[in-house]
Amino acid sequence: MLRRQPRSDCTKFLRRVAKELALSGSLPRPPAVEELECSIVILGTSQSRVEEPEIGPSFWPTPSGNWTAGKLFLADGEGEVFLNLNERDGIGEFSIKDEDYAAIVVTELAKILLPRAG
Repeated sequence: MLRRQPRSDCTKFLRRVAKELALSGSLPRPPAVEELECSIVILGTSQSRVEEPEIGPSFWPTPSGNWTAGKLFLADGEGEVFLNLNERDGIGEFSIKDEDYAAIVVTELAKILLPRAG
């Protein structure tokens, strides 16, 4: 479950995520929700992150690292995005799974990241 933080406005962040996921056009404006149901599959823990010039980040079990690599499923599995977290450094990243998922992933995230209308 992903939860909305009261009075937060993550518009700039969502624009960056949309760009990373290759979404074209403006941000969607779906109705806001307090909680967004989702599922995650952990692809690996204690992973090392390597930046691959052609494909972006990739994760490897050796040498051991601080990353947990996962895949987030939104909208009952209609949208997929990689979500990688480094708890020690307090950072995370979304990375593209497939451009075909960009619109649904950004629309779902917009439900909790964009400010409420009015």
